[in-house]
Amino acid sequence: ATFYTLKHNNYFFRETNMKKLRSSWYSNKPINTYDPANIVFSAQAVLVNNLYSNLLEYSPESTLVSSIAKSFKWISNTEINFEIRTDLKTASGTQITAEDVYLSFKRLLVKGTNTHGSLQYFLCPNSKIHSISDKCEGLTWLENNVILKVHTENKAKFLIPLLNEI
Repeated sequence: ATFYTLKHNNYFFRETNMKKLRSSWYSNKPINTYDPANIVFSAQAVLVNNLYSNLLEYSPESTLVSSIAKSFKWISNTEINFEIRTDLKTASGTQITAEDVYLSFKRLLVKGTNTHGSLQYFLCPNSKIHSISDKCEGLTWLENNVILKVHTENKAKFLIPLLNEI
């Protein structure tokens, strides 16, 4: 086994003066092989939760708080709008946009996997998503917003908990 020190330049940071993320991590495989869409062990989940950010997070008091999303609102019983924060940048200084969030969701749809459930089942159950360019009727982005639309009200109550785990 090997001990790795992470020095990544492409992860989300809230502080613009932060240049590198450093963390000791015991592993027998390269750090760049860990994918939040394919977590098997709880130790992997701990690492990935410290490298990647969710749209929303739960506070210690179990209330939803902003993370990448500045705010969110239900447009209808099946449609939710996430306004993406404009003050987030990668460590290299590139602004994180709604398009980035949209493409992250599309990546999960193309991979057809994530750790806690099928996002496709919620957003585009009748579509075949094989590439980023394939359409998912329940996923759109416009300006600084990402809009998710589930197909039945039954699924809507599970969407926020699912998004907080993928």
